[in-house]
Amino acid sequence: MKMSRYISIMAALAAIYAMTEVSFADQKNVKEAAPMVGKSGYHLPRFAALTSDKVNVRSGPDLKYPIKWVYQKKNLPLKIIAEHKDWRKIIDTDGDVGWVWQKLLKNRRMAVILLQKQALYRYPKRGAKIKLYAEKAVIGKILKCHKSWCLLDIKDYKGWLPQKNIWGTFLNEEID
Repeated sequence: MKMSRYISIMAALAAIYAMTEVSFADQKNVKEAAPMVGKSGYHLPRFAALTSDKVNVRSGPDLKYPIKWVYQKKNLPLKIIAEHKDWRKIIDTDGDVGWVWQKLLKNRRMAVILLQKQALYRYPKRGAKIKLYAEKAVIGKILKCHKSWCLLDIKDYKGWLPQKNIWGTFLNEEID
């Protein structure tokens, strides 16, 4: 009985390892791919933020398409993945995809805290003095990212946290 349980656990670990290897390979391929440039002249994909507290997301790139949902959070970061005339196809932290009129997006780099309450540090290293804590879904302005750490401004409080704990940047992206 114990041996079969051991074999089951080892098989599960091997499957997890195999999935991890694929995801790392996918990330490497994405990182090395040549960036595309949209008709706007900006790179695709890229991050942007909402300009308003109420933004309709449509199923297609025109007012004739139905509204799928409404964002109600100004400065929410979204990833722009395509462009069509004055419309931007976006994806959010949940993986939901829709179309937003470009005037409702700004090129300001914002980030949203993922998963749980996060410590923001005085310096970009664990063990540094904690300056503040930010709850899940709190939005802050990205001031810079360097060596997998980002400096955020959350309502005039600034602190560093690991880049993996926010959504609004690409893997290992450097921002000055």
